[in-house]
Amino acid sequence: MKEIMTKLGGLECVVVDTVPEGGRPDLLVVLCHGYGASGRDLVPMASELLRMRPSLKGRTRFVFPAAPLTLAGAFYDARAWWHLDVERLARSHALGEVREVLNEVPEGLPKSRRMLAGMLDELTRLTGVPMSRVVLGGFSQGSMLATDLTLRLEEAPAALCILSGTLIMEDEWRRRAPIRRDLKVLQSHGRSDELLPFALAEALRDMLEQAGLSVEFVPFSDGHTIPGEAMVRLGALLEERLEERLDHVCNLSMRAREWNGELVFLHEAVPGAADRSYGVQVAKLAGVPPAVVARARAVLDRLETESAAHARLDDLPLFAVMEPPAPALKSAVDAAVAALDPDALSPREALEALYRLKGLTK
Repeated sequence: MKEIMTKLGGLECVVVDTVPEGGRPDLLVVLCHGYGASGRDLVPMASELLRMRPSLKGRTRFVFPAAPLTLAGAFYDARAWWHLDVERLARSHALGEVREVLNEVPEGLPKSRRMLAGMLDELTRLTGVPMSRVVLGGFSQGSMLATDLTLRLEEAPAALCILSGTLIMEDEWRRRAPIRRDLKVLQSHGRSDELLPFALAEALRDMLEQAGLSVEFVPFSDGHTIPGEAMVRLGALLEERLEERLDHVCNLSMRAREWNGELVFLHEAVPGAADRSYGVQVAKLAGVPPAVVARARAVLDRLETESAAHARLDDLPLFAVMEPPAPALKSAVDAAVAALDPDALSPREALEALYRLKGLTK
């Protein structure tokens, strides 16, 4: 597993990659953080999900985009997808008018939606992974943005994950939701959430279910957070999305180890991809000529070095002209055999010739 910082569609992103270098992920997981959090807030979720579901390793790439807005006077690197009028939201809580406030289109949401859509476009283009193999979601404000974008995309994602989100833009979402009929949705919410009422989470669940989406609702006895129950169900969802590509088909690999330069299979099939490529070793076991195996190993060593990042195919030894092998020197045995005329030998002379050849091998 490796972590890199990059920019996709104008958004700074942390990418946690479990796929071997040069490989293509089977599943992309894009999770957006909440209001006031840093762009790295949800990054630890990747290692926790991999710990719970080892089968995700080698097949899944996690992407954590950072919101474009920086909150002045807040904690270090506090970000937002759009600004919130915190005082107005507090008043609406006191007056029981939260639903009316949240039904409005937040100023700044359309711009963040366009940026997140641009990030997904660039991500799917660079990886070659279609939108149908992307799980999109987030926490709190990030989950609201993910929900809004999911209801507008031309192609549905693999699943939607709403962690402590809520119902906003109700009229528009209700109108758009039926186009996502049968989409798998994981939604969790705390019964003691003082920021986003549990009743509104239930209203969101009901609206999505009425539109035909398949919602797994995970309530929990806590506040505005991501509980262990939600992580367990998210891990199961990701594993399900991986395994549904073909009915009755799963990805297995043979455990293997290198010992003194030789490949040893351990006669055990395990879920997921192999920890590395063993193509050169398998070619040797299959009886590929030693010269070809040696050339392939030289190419692999060259490609695995940092200096080979921009190497052209013509520069690689596999595509270079092979020098003719040096002629083998004839041994004394070869010379003696060549001098024999089997048709002219008597049985005794043939026996004596064999003894002479045997003597030459000592």
